[in-house]
Amino acid sequence: MLLNKRIDIKEQPYRQSYKQSYRQSNSGPSRPAKQQGLILVLSLVMLTALTLIGVASMESASMELKAAANSQHHQVAFNAVQSLLDYSVSTGSPINYQPADLTAEQKVTHVSKGSSTLTAVVNYAGCAASLGTTLEDGGLSYNYFVIDGSGGNAAKTATSLQSQGIRYPSASCDPTLSATASATTPEPSGS
Repeated sequence: MLLNKRIDIKEQPYRQSYKQSYRQSNSGPSRPAKQQGLILVLSLVMLTALTLIGVASMESASMELKAAANSQHHQVAFNAVQSLLDYSVSTGSPINYQPADLTAEQKVTHVSKGSSTLTAVVNYAGCAASLGTTLEDGGLSYNYFVIDGSGGNAAKTATSLQSQGIRYPSASCDPTLSATASATTPEPSGS
């Protein structure tokens, strides 16, 4: 029995060294005996960071798209009201800039494609006489009107309020009417 134990003792180191040399020759480059999972954790952290960057850039693009759409809606509303004000000042407009009653409010309403109901309200603001009392003396009288326009786009997501003044030649100027008109006329609003 003793003899068998000696043989076993002698064979065990031989077997271990043979197995180690066999593993090293067949496994190629030596690998660490125990893997810690560092590469897996590092790749998950990098994947999370890239996902957060992607989500942030998508939200930024979405906000830019909304801002561009809002700008376009406001531009449509602004241009619609501006065209109504231009029409109100033109010679083909239904507004009478030499009415018998200067204190009467005049309105122009229009609906166009791509916009809501557009309204222009014309109010008398006053008058002024230039130097001279007649045309021959080089003097003229002017009536001043304020046109307040309002409207928006068809979706009613943007509105525009604009005011424009106009000076119109008149036959005469009544300063007493100017004082009462300016006291009753609300201040023009602008955008």
